[in-house]
Parts: sequence; structure tokens; C-alpha cells
Amino acid sequence: MTEATTPMPTTKPPAKKHTKAAVRERVAAAVTFSARLREARQRAGYATLDDVAHALGVTREGYGRLERGRVMPRADVLLRVARLFNVSVDWLLGLRDDA
Repeated sequence: MTEATTPMPTTKPPAKKHTKAAVRERVAAAVTFSARLREARQRAGYATLDDVAHALGVTREGYGRLERGRVMPRADVLLRVARLFNVSVDWLLGLRDDA
């Protein structure tokens, strides 16, 4: 005699909500971060992306994506950026107006 088996119900993970407001908020945060990152680099006297990338231990392409607002940094990179440019993480993220 064989036991009857019931199939496992398949459940999909809940879909991420991509509301227009949420997308606008993420885009605004990336634009603010990239503008402040560029400003901090120029204030610190770094002329090229290569110099900053080397100082941070990331690739030039990776740093370029940060400065163009294509990606947001991981926490460890964000801290290294703030220390390198002697600014606060809050300022880089647009949470404060004073560096």
C-alpha cells in the first residue's frame, strides 16, 4: 500500500512595491549622494576618479558608478568615503547640510 502524497503548495514571495513615490525617493537619494560625492572629491583636491578609486580600494569603474548615481555604496565603502573626504555620512546622504 502506498501513501498518498499531497503536493507542496507553491508560494511566491511578496512582490516588491515599486510605487512611483518610492522610486522617486530612491532616485532623489542617488542624485543627492552623487552630487555631494563629486563636491567632496573636488574639495579634497582629487583631480581624477583613478586617484579616489585607488585611495578607497575600489575600481575606477565602481567609483565612477557611485559618482554618476548609478549605484549606492555598501556601508563599508560609505564609511571609507566619509573618512577620506573628511565629511559625515549624514552629509553625503543628504540628511544634513553641514559637512
